[in-house]
Amino acid sequence: MTHDMDLEKKYKEFVSNEGEQEIDNDQVFVRKVNDEILYLYKPEKEGIRRVGVRRKRDIKTSLKKEDYFVLRYPLEKGTSWQQETITGVLEVVIAPFRRHYALKTPVPMTYTITSTEERVKVPAGHFSGCIQIKGKGVTRVQAEKTIGIVDVTVESSDWYCPGVGLVKSQREERTSSTILVKGDFLKELESFSED
Repeated sequence: MTHDMDLEKKYKEFVSNEGEQEIDNDQVFVRKVNDEILYLYKPEKEGIRRVGVRRKRDIKTSLKKEDYFVLRYPLEKGTSWQQETITGVLEVVIAPFRRHYALKTPVPMTYTITSTEERVKVPAGHFSGCIQIKGKGVTRVQAEKTIGIVDVTVESSDWYCPGVGLVKSQREERTSSTILVKGDFLKELESFSED
């Protein structure tokens, strides 16, 4: 579910773990989302890294390479790392012509494992022994002319649980603008199967 200044949007993602595969001469673990997007992951000595994305419509082209850590080792409280994210829920309709504006900007983030023993309740059930990762980042950008220069703050929390993976993710994006104040999203696991 996402909220911006004008509306709330609810949507479902269907995720399946496709196991280990060879893609572009590399052994990766594949996660399929909505039967449209493949996310490719690789465990390395530093942690679990997302190394690529491929959309179904691009299946005959090479994948988009990425270098994005999902988890860093050691999996213990206090482990932290830096990487960039892109804002995704800062949107507003600007008067007088009801013009839609979305701010998509890079934000340098610091992620920290804050707990390895979290208990989480989501629609799919109760989970324990989960890893919680909190992220925070701040940047200053020039938005469109009616908004001007703004400070952007992004805060996130993710919970990864044993034998399941990501069960909950929440994120808030705020700005110093009175026109484009904030947006947020919440993802929760509704059900899962080990088939």
